[in-house]
Amino acid sequence: MLKACLCESMRLYPPVAWDSKHALADDLLPDNTPVRAGDRVTYFPYGMGRMEALWGKNRLEFKPERWFLEPEKRSSLKKAVRNQTGKVRPSTGLRATVNGSHGRRPEGCG
Repeated sequence: MLKACLCESMRLYPPVAWDSKHALADDLLPDNTPVRAGDRVTYFPYGMGRMEALWGKNRLEFKPERWFLEPEKRSSLKKAVRNQTGKVRPSTGLRATVNGSHGRRPEGCG
């Protein structure tokens, strides 16, 4: 549940509002959009975390349970959002920080 709470917090309050990367090699985005080496790809995690098309009518609500879906039920864009915002590495440090804060966790984040 802690990981789901951290993911939901990162969705609503990403550490950066927008970011960009440069492709080192030719590649494809999850929706099969081609990216050539040297192309700049910019994304907007703050806005993407609030898109009704991705998260539904309750997109502005803090609902950690939305992260319990099976991977095959998620859209490729949702996967891209989570992967591009660097969720995996930072969440490890965040879990350690939360676990080390004298047992205090946000309400509902058992």
